Parts: sequence; C-alpha cells; structure tokens
Amino acid sequence: MGNSFNNALDNAITVCWRLLELPLFVLLSVLMLFFLALWLIIRKRYEKKNKSPKSAIVILLIAFFVLSAALIADVKIVSALNEVRELRSQMLLKQTTVNTTTSEGEARTAYNIDSLTNVLSGKFGAVEIVSKPEREAVDFMILKIKEPLTHAYISVVDLTNKNLEVVITPVLTEKWLTSAFAKQNNCVVAVNGEAGMNPRQGCGFGEWIGNWIVKGKTILLMDNDKRPFLSFDKNNHAKYFREELVDKTLADEKYNTIWGRFDIILKGENLEREPGWQQPRTIMGIDRSGSKLFLMVVDGRQPAYSMGIGLKEAADILLALGCYEAMSCDQGGSACMYLKSAGGIVSRPSDDGRERFTYNHFGIKFNE
Repeated sequence: MGNSFNNALDNAITVCWRLLELPLFVLLSVLMLFFLALWLIIRKRYEKKNKSPKSAIVILLIAFFVLSAALIADVKIVSALNEVRELRSQMLLKQTTVNTTTSEGEARTAYNIDSLTNVLSGKFGAVEIVSKPEREAVDFMILKIKEPLTHAYISVVDLTNKNLEVVITPVLTEKWLTSAFAKQNNCVVAVNGEAGMNPRQGCGFGEWIGNWIVKGKTILLMDNDKRPFLSFDKNNHAKYFREELVDKTLADEKYNTIWGRFDIILKGENLEREPGWQQPRTIMGIDRSGSKLFLMVVDGRQPAYSMGIGLKEAADILLALGCYEAMSCDQGGSACMYLKSAGGIVSRPSDDGRERFTYNHFGIKFNE
C-alpha cells in the first residue's frame, strides 16, 4: 500500500512538472482563460440572484491568479537555472585536466563509456554518461538517467597512487560545510559525512553514529551492529566493515576511518535495499582488492532536474563500475560532492542547491 501510494504520488508530481515544462506564454494563457472562466461562472451565479460578487471573492480570485502566475514564473526560472547548471557540467567535463598519467608516468584511460552506457541502459532505459580524468588517479563522470529524470555524480579513485592522501575531518566540533572542508584541505574531490539527527547545529548524532578515526587518532569509536564503516591504512589500502560486525578496536588497517548508514553491496552482491525509493544519496564503496574507491552523489527531490534513486538502483550503478562493497552515508539534503576543478559543489543539494552543515567530511587530496 505504501509503495503503491508513493509511486502514484511520484507519477502525479511528474505529470504536473511535465505540464509546467510547457512554454511560459502557453501556461499564462491557460491560466488567464481558467481565471476568466471561473470569474464568469461566479458572476453568472450571482446575476441569477440579482446580486454582485462579494469583494472577498474578487480578492480571492485575484490572489489565486497572482499566486499561480508567480508559481509558474518561479518554475520557469528554476528550469532556466537547471539548464545553466547542465551547460556548466558539460563545460566542466571539457576542461583540460591537470594530469592524466599514472604515478609511473604511463597514460591512463577512463572507463569505456560506450560499454558502461550499454550495461546501464539495460537496467534503467535511456542513460547518458559523460566522463573525464580529473587527476592522475581520479576519474569523474556525470550519469543522467532519462526516466525518471535523475543526475548522479561519480568519482572513481585509484588508491595506489603514491601522491594521494585520504582526508577526513580531524576533530569533532560544530558542523561545517563540505566545500569549506575541501578548500581548507585542498581536496580534489570531497563528499559529505554525517549530519546527525537533523540539519540543526548541535543536534547530536542519535542513532547515526559509528567509528571515526583520523591518522590513527580516535575521534569516535561508537560502532554498533547497524553501522558499517570504511577504513584505510597508511598506504591508503581500503577495507570494508559490514554493518552487522561490531569492531571498536584500533589497528593499522584503521588509520583513517569513516562510517556510513547501511550496507548496500556486500561481496559483489546487491542487497536490494529500498528499491525505487527516490531520494538524494551519498554512497562510498571499494573494489574487491581495496585499491579503488567509489564516491557517488545522486541529486534528488527536484522533479524538473533530478528525482533521486533507490539504494538498489544505486548499487546497480556501482556494480557496473566494478564496486565490490559499498555503504550509503548520510543522504537527503546533506548529499553533496565537491570538485576542485568546478570550484565548489558540483552536485545540486535538494535544499534549493544550498549545502547542509555536517559534522564530518571525506576527501581526496594530492601531495605535489
């Protein structure tokens, strides 16, 4: 019943947004005709009673017209901004990268986009993928699913690069922005960490708490059987710890550690959690060898731009990229990805494009 209602609601919202995609003059003309028809109906009813429409009704009709026109104008402005963001993303991907060679000096190639597109099209229908090497060990891509309209931003990091450094927020203090963290640490790419129980400052973690270690220093060791975490040793080799495993020990393999919220891929298997539930997402994963890191942010709650995605579908995307284990992190309005070449947040958070403050963050930098 719940899923049926949600699907019906999503379809209704999609239809409304499709109608609002009509040209502005068409929408305003239809609104004007509707307003006039409503006015004539009310006026005719009052004429039969030899009365004039009350001023309160006139005021309500005018207010209705003005508010509807304002809504349509607002939607059109948002649509125009989305087109600008789309062009910005395309321009970003065409920019010349700083370095696209491996640490051994060999030329590095990104994913076979044609092959990846074919695989994902078989699962999602029409998809579009654009990609570029962001640095010598970072591939960045934007994935666009046509129906329901969804944008995903993915960074794939080669953890074997000797110049690479994993960066995690080093202290527990007030929440701050992912972009501020990334700029302070000169990150090439960064994603949000945990915001806790709600968006407010000082809200506390509540149940959303786990292990947090930075350069061998414990910030939090609060793991439980509901929180997975991802760890990196001093050489950046990654290891995944599934949510049912409780581990509050310090070890060399946990030199840097950040927790997530739910397992979504274990040992190459899609756990098929929350299928079709369309939400903004932040997801972290690794390949089987622990030498490749996957960072994915999916925008959502924005029907004219990006609806969001279910965890099952998000796992399908990462499995196609070669992910072996993955966890979903704090999602919703907190979900965002920073990209240095973009000069800020490259995704579009669901709070009208504004970042939310979070307690911790995760990034990748390069030591020149």
